[in-house]
Amino acid sequence: MRSSIKDNLASALLAAVYLLATLRLVVGQLGATLLHTASHLLTAIPLALGATLLTLPLLRKREGGKTSRSHVIRLYLTFGILLEIIFGLYDYLSQHHPPGGP
Repeated sequence: MRSSIKDNLASALLAAVYLLATLRLVVGQLGATLLHTASHLLTAIPLALGATLLTLPLLRKREGGKTSRSHVIRLYLTFGILLEIIFGLYDYLSQHHPPGGP
């Protein structure tokens, strides 16, 4: 029972961090924020899902059987957060340092 609560808490924390990292804020414009966030999610979800599906057979081989659903969800969220860090760096660097500029 105690590990189930711990697993659920870890998954909820990862989900909150993932949603926070996915948020594309447009200051003062809620509609634009929702539109950009939804558009970004439609781009990012397949990439994180693909990384999870590619890693799952390796994980199952290492564990010697079926992987629990909570473990798969945490793996997906971890890949999603890592991808969001990469996307965020790309967005930040592309906005502040245009190509061909100093």
